Amino acid sequence: MKKQNKLRQTQSRRTDASRNLLQSYSAVKRFRLVKPSVPSSAGILPPHSDSHALVSRYRLEQFEDVSGALTAMRFIHASTPATELYLRMYQLESRQLPRRSELRPPDENFLAIGRAMEEIVDDPVDCYWLIRCFVNQFKLKFGDSIPHLPKSLEHFLSQEDAALLAHLKTSGALHSLPYCLWFRRCFAGCLPESSLQRSGHNDGLG
Repeated sequence: MKKQNKLRQTQSRRTDASRNLLQSYSAVKRFRLVKPSVPSSAGILPPHSDSHALVSRYRLEQFEDVSGALTAMRFIHASTPATELYLRMYQLESRQLPRRSELRPPDENFLAIGRAMEEIVDDPVDCYWLIRCFVNQFKLKFGDSIPHLPKSLEHFLSQEDAALLAHLKTSGALHSLPYCLWFRRCFAGCLPESSLQRSGHNDGLG
C-alpha cells in the first residue's frame, strides 16, 4: 500500500512538472493553452482577445505570401479581379491550381460565392479567409449531399406546400428550375447576399 501511494505521488509530481513545463513553454512562445471544453468561436478567432491582433497579422502575412507567389508565377496581375485572385489563392493552397489560367465552369461556383461575400466583408484579407472557410465547410458538410438535394427539395415541398409541388410538376416547371446551380453555389448570385450571410451563421462561420 505504501509503495502504491509513493508511486502515485511520484506520478503526480511528474504530471505537475510536465504541466508547468508546458505552461512555461507556452508563455515563452507567447501562445495560450486552451482546454478542450473551451469553445474556440467556431475556429474564427481564438477565445483570448489579446491574441486577435497576432492572428490577424498571421492571416495578412499568409494572404501576402500566397498572392505574391501567384504574382511571381504570372498567374495573376494588377488588373486581376479580386474574386479571381481569391479563387487562385484557394486553388494554390489546396494544391488544385491548374496549369492554364483559363476559368473552368466549376470555377464559376467559387466566383459567385466570392462576389456575394464581397458585398458582406470589406477587408480583402478577411473576405478571402471567410470565403475559404465557407467553401471548405460547405464541401465538408454538404459536398456528398448535393446530388441528392433535388429529391430532398421535392420531399420538402410535398411536406410544406403540396399544391405548389403539384403545380410545378404538371406545368413542367419543376425540372426547369436551376436548383442544381443553386445548390452548387449555395444560392450565391441567386438570392440576396443576406441569405448567404445567414447560411454562414448556420454553418458555424459567424
